[in-house]
Amino acid sequence: TAQDNYYGDRYAFMYQGNYNFNLDNSVIFGMEREDDAMGYNKDMTGRKNRDAHVISKYFDFQKRFTKNIYGTFGSRFDNHSLAGNEDSHRATFAYLFDDKSAKIRGSYGTGFRYPSLYEFYFYSSSGYDGNEKAENSKSFDVGFEKSFSKINLKTDMSYFNIKYHDVLEGWQSSGWDAGNHPGTVKTQGLELVTSWSLNKMLNFQLNYTYTSSYDGAEQDDPNKSSSYTNAQLVRVPRNLLNLNTNFKIPGYENFNFFLNTKWSDVARDYGNGNRTFNDERTDDYLVNDLFINYNLFNSYKMYFNITNLFDENYETARDYSQMPRTFNFGIKNNF
Repeated sequence: TAQDNYYGDRYAFMYQGNYNFNLDNSVIFGMEREDDAMGYNKDMTGRKNRDAHVISKYFDFQKRFTKNIYGTFGSRFDNHSLAGNEDSHRATFAYLFDDKSAKIRGSYGTGFRYPSLYEFYFYSSSGYDGNEKAENSKSFDVGFEKSFSKINLKTDMSYFNIKYHDVLEGWQSSGWDAGNHPGTVKTQGLELVTSWSLNKMLNFQLNYTYTSSYDGAEQDDPNKSSSYTNAQLVRVPRNLLNLNTNFKIPGYENFNFFLNTKWSDVARDYGNGNRTFNDERTDDYLVNDLFINYNLFNSYKMYFNITNLFDENYETARDYSQMPRTFNFGIKNNF
């Protein structure tokens, strides 16, 4: 049957340890092995079985330089059975003010992503040709955290900047095979995270992200389409906001209500080939989810959830509608 022509397996074996040299210095270290396997019958000529594995080693030194200054440095070394060796490194710092109410922090690091088995084989019309390698990235961020204890307010503001090289994409210039492409994909933005406890009955958590992106892999494609609406990454809105409101009703403290509100800006997306290959846009949307918990006998937790409370019709990917209003209820207990 058709369902027997496709399968996937993933196994991982991990070891992690840590050693404390003293109160100010410690190290975390470990090893991993991850095995992936898949079977597919893309052209209906019989199922093909493919597999690969990655062996990884890593460490992370953590140090307190003074009572206010902290830092870490870590590295990871991976060996992929098909794509070879890659390594990444990351350093962080933090300065904690004397009153413990404010912190300045930052990090700089490199990263990589190996092609998946899907990209090695299924996405490629010619099968794995030995040319695919990992895409690489460089990133840094800097942030400021501040607590205002008198009004129960916490804020966390940060700037992030990420650049990707040798991006794994599948475009016309490569015969629609997945492979590494020239050009640099850039993402930068601002993130704001706040929490405010008005009282014991009402508190809020707000997350807002502004993202500016540039898809250099597409823009540098010699056969790129002239129909691009802009150079942003697809399905990455410029503005994204989440507001979580937690409230209780006086006299009914066993009830706990959570209202999660999500607003997304418009986003660029690809057109449907059955209609047009021109770029299109997904509309902005506002979605609310309601979660109600009830503590029963201090042991059981009953819950009733309504996702997409107002039955909003929206898409996060063009032509793929999200779930309409949905109800869930049940009871949980920890033994």
